[in-house]
Amino acid sequence: MIARQVARLWVIVVVALMFNVAQGAEWLVERVDLDGNVYNNIDIECLDPSEVQILYDRHYPGVDLFAVGVAGNWSYSSLVPNQTSAFDLALDPSGNPRMVTTSFPSTTYVLKYWQETSPGLWSYLPLETNVSAGNAKLGIDPAGNSHVAYIDRTTSSLICSTITGDLGGSYSVQDETVAVNPVFDTADPLIRMAMDNTGQPNLLWYESGSEQLKCAHKPTPAGAWQVDTIYNGAIASGFEAAFDLNNNLNVAYVDGGVSGNDYQIRLGVYDGAVWQDEQVDPEAQQVGSLAFDSRGNPHVGYIKYGGEFDEFRHAMLSGGSWRNETVAALASTSDGRERLDMVVDSQNNLHMTFRGDEDELRYARLDAKTQVHTVEIEVPTSLDVEAEWTDSVGFVLADGAWDITTHTSTTSNIDKRAILEFDVGDIFDDSSVISARLEFDVSMYTASGDGGPTPNVFAFEGDGSISPSDASKTTDLAGVSEDILDLGVHSIDLDPTVLEDQLNGGSWLGLVLTVPEQMFSLKSLENPGAMSATLIFEVPAPLIPGDANGDWVVDDADAAILAEHWMMQSGASWSDGDFNNDHKVDIIDASLLASNWNAPSSSTLVSIPEPTLITMLFGGLVMLFVRRRGC
Repeated sequence: MIARQVARLWVIVVVALMFNVAQGAEWLVERVDLDGNVYNNIDIECLDPSEVQILYDRHYPGVDLFAVGVAGNWSYSSLVPNQTSAFDLALDPSGNPRMVTTSFPSTTYVLKYWQETSPGLWSYLPLETNVSAGNAKLGIDPAGNSHVAYIDRTTSSLICSTITGDLGGSYSVQDETVAVNPVFDTADPLIRMAMDNTGQPNLLWYESGSEQLKCAHKPTPAGAWQVDTIYNGAIASGFEAAFDLNNNLNVAYVDGGVSGNDYQIRLGVYDGAVWQDEQVDPEAQQVGSLAFDSRGNPHVGYIKYGGEFDEFRHAMLSGGSWRNETVAALASTSDGRERLDMVVDSQNNLHMTFRGDEDELRYARLDAKTQVHTVEIEVPTSLDVEAEWTDSVGFVLADGAWDITTHTSTTSNIDKRAILEFDVGDIFDDSSVISARLEFDVSMYTASGDGGPTPNVFAFEGDGSISPSDASKTTDLAGVSEDILDLGVHSIDLDPTVLEDQLNGGSWLGLVLTVPEQMFSLKSLENPGAMSATLIFEVPAPLIPGDANGDWVVDDADAAILAEHWMMQSGASWSDGDFNNDHKVDIIDASLLASNWNAPSSSTLVSIPEPTLITMLFGGLVMLFVRRRGC
């Protein structure tokens, strides 16, 4: 009887594996620039999901435009007038844009490096006056230094320039020769730059005569440039490069095949010694971008020409298999749409831009499937202080009386401040914080004119002990409230980055609330003897044990990942199927997967089944996976 029940459950699970098809999220596509005349140069960058930055050019009149915005709210500015041949856009660690351009004001191409020195104001630095027309690549390292790669036609050399500093102040430029007289495939060869995980630039180019893909890098920052052949084979029409989480170089390219006509998209991985590649799409003609999300999954943006429509496509490798989808299918044009670009932002949302069928600029977005939960921390320790302002002394801080109404002062200008400290070490150690806010009770305030008090919140490095002197720590502004017009609970949105910057390896976060020149008290209306404040974080919900690919559901894709790494005895991670963090993939991980089969992240996790049942279940998963792999 028991055997029959086990066998029946095994059959049910296998049927679920064969027929469970997860529905994907939808891309949202919009027209950004409706005036038309968008040419083939398009570049998109995004760190903050609320701000997407697109650099593109118009053919008539010749001008480079810069669009900033998201979701129908775009602003535009003209940057480089007339006759730009190529450009590249990158963001510094703070999300500020920089770019390089090549233009032809006379008979040669001029290379310029640009920085936005103040909002809406761009400054440029001429780097070279005789460069290859189609090449200008820009990368920015974690320290904020810019690296520009280009071909100097005067010396027939591949050059990498490093710009340190700010064009609005002091800066320096260091030029290095990467290769002299390199053999390129055309007069204006395709060059790509990929920044590795240590912040070092890597330059790639293709030699069509020898059918070799070259990579130049420096083994050490102070060392000499070294050129390696990383791939031998036909590349038909372009490639893109990026480094994965293991610091291996990945290259998405169009394989030309033996005859040069067998077009397909492939992804190659070079670990410094060995090149391995696999097919991404069997029929496509143009690679536009390669990027990695925070889980290490590669995303390829590319174009499939032919027939009635041009397809702008996205492919993602997850669970050992590629998932391909069409973002947009537009009527084919005679000249082809040669440019597509795509990026992954800090929250794993995808952003794509391309030229539409009426020569307009289009933008597409796919939001990551993000589950969020809330963490609340009530203030364990707090203090009210008052600061009196005098022209001769400045702020004089002293312990404030709990009852603000009994306070008397020699001046009418009172700065009421509240000092709070929270133990937040676990929050920032274990999670990437999505948002933060401070909630507090207001028990008393004085109005100024038609408005109420407007508290500012400053962050400082706490120590778990509050003193009146902490009230002077008002250097780092974390948030500003709207006018408070009534008593009760209010909240202020805080910048998580400012909060995290104050920890410095510790766990205590201090906050100072200031309300200049107005009476203000955070004492609880319900509990007048103590202040009431709560720090609230939104963080990514913990992954479900069994969810190897991080899509917030445990399904056949996760089972395939676990099967592929079955009995891995060391070095395993969550994405390999190690759900109990013992660096192995074994029966315990299989039991966790089966326990949460088809459970979304909001569901209650079920108990672990009996080991004998798990063994039979997982046997079915392995057999199914092997059968699929053999097709």
